[in-house]
Amino acid sequence: MIREATAAVVALALGTPSADNTCAVSVVDTVATVVVGKHKQPVAVRLAVGLKSSCIIGKVTYSQRNDPTQDYRPTLAKRNNELRYEADLPFADAIDYYLTAYPERGQSMSVGSPDSPLRVETANLPRQEGKGGALGALGTGAGTVLALIAGIAGAGVVGSGPPVSSAQGQWSGVGPDGLFIDSLSAAPVACAADLTLDLRVSDGHLTGTWTSTSRAGNCLPLGTRLQGDVQGNVDHGNVIFTASATLTFRGSVATDRMSGTFEGGLPAPSGPPVSGRWSVTRQGKTP
Repeated sequence: MIREATAAVVALALGTPSADNTCAVSVVDTVATVVVGKHKQPVAVRLAVGLKSSCIIGKVTYSQRNDPTQDYRPTLAKRNNELRYEADLPFADAIDYYLTAYPERGQSMSVGSPDSPLRVETANLPRQEGKGGALGALGTGAGTVLALIAGIAGAGVVGSGPPVSSAQGQWSGVGPDGLFIDSLSAAPVACAADLTLDLRVSDGHLTGTWTSTSRAGNCLPLGTRLQGDVQGNVDHGNVIFTASATLTFRGSVATDRMSGTFEGGLPAPSGPPVSGRWSVTRQGKTP
């Protein structure tokens, strides 16, 4: 639970798996800033939360109240370029909120609750000016605040970026692109592998296959080949998918390039936990 947000980045507690154990979600970190408008007056608190999950997340909401007499009001978050879920909440000296993650399959999962909310004190947070682009003005009972209106996977709201079909096709990552393992069994490493993706997209749902072949480092014997199925979602330039049901890839897709981060367990006999980065380029024309 956040008792006081005195820095830009604060750690949060783990969440609890849903009743049917289909998904476990935890909060890795939170970046909190105060958005200011004209005359440097605060108008919103911007929360950007990094999540770790055992399933594909379709959307995330923050339920907030600024006064104990108020009801909690949900705000839809979007995934930003740092792969955190971001939303602007109406400004107050202290904000009580909890977040809810809605997986592709299974029950929703909350961190915090109405009875035990997370709390952000805003007095010592860094400040930033509100800007245009993905930010638009919405009216509320407390005045006009900035609200994010860019879409996230499965949310069904206005978004920006390439159409979902742009992820479809064959993708290849060979030097200097590919799969880069930065951590293996919680120890820092430097390993690389070639990565290929053969993807199909239908109504935002992504399926296909993946293959990696180790090319550098000692994480796996050189030439080791891993492959399997891909399942996930893509929406307005954001992509998230699982590979062989053990690795979770998150990132962004442009016309001829995809890149991001990954984490999970290697689909190998020992299956050690890994995390790192990935990048691929399109092979052939955009569908």
